[in-house]
Amino acid sequence: MTPCQIKIFIIFQWAVSACNSSSFSGDSSKNKKEEIPLGSKDSDNEGADAEKNKEITSSESESESESEKQENASETKRMPQKPRKGCQAFFSGCLLGDRPVPGYIAQIYGSDSQTNQTSEWVGEGDYPLALNAFPKANQTTFDGIAFDKGTRVTIYSNSHFTGQVLFDQKGPFVISNFPPQMDFNHQEAYRLYMGRWKEPLQSFFPVSVRHRSLSNMHAWGYGSLKVTCLP
Repeated sequence: MTPCQIKIFIIFQWAVSACNSSSFSGDSSKNKKEEIPLGSKDSDNEGADAEKNKEITSSESESESESEKQENASETKRMPQKPRKGCQAFFSGCLLGDRPVPGYIAQIYGSDSQTNQTSEWVGEGDYPLALNAFPKANQTTFDGIAFDKGTRVTIYSNSHFTGQVLFDQKGPFVISNFPPQMDFNHQEAYRLYMGRWKEPLQSFFPVSVRHRSLSNMHAWGYGSLKVTCLP
């Protein structure tokens, strides 16, 4: 092979090599172009899934928010209210009457010092821990309850409205914890309890709605109770 032929052969080899290299580069570019749409489609699907998940999460959040609102509204309805005529209850650590007697009798709905120190006057509500709700009545002994017409009082033996129902009555109703064996002071208190009261307590609580407890009421203050307004 002459030098000229060698030169032509080298040029020919170089041209073939360049052509193959260009062909490979073109195929690679073509593959890359085909991969771009595929990648974009997956990205779109991921975006759509994300939007769906976002909508579901938002819907769940709204549902939870509505549920919380309902729970809060329910709790608000159960919160103790201020006493009002026709829906109120009076709890005392003393026996009850129309006038205070030092050491023995608290005046129903009274404002004297003895009554204030030994009694609570409440409205409608749920009281899951009577010890906390009625500390004055429990500090002495739980001995007297009075509540209006249109009011219902339910007392449970345990906290949070569990255990035995110890008391469940509708007003007007008065009950005092006179012991089975009464000394002179208790006998005098009972005479006043069953006598004619001054107005307006006589009209609110005539003798027919005044009761003597058949069991010791002292334990009633360790459970729970509900005061309910009747329609």
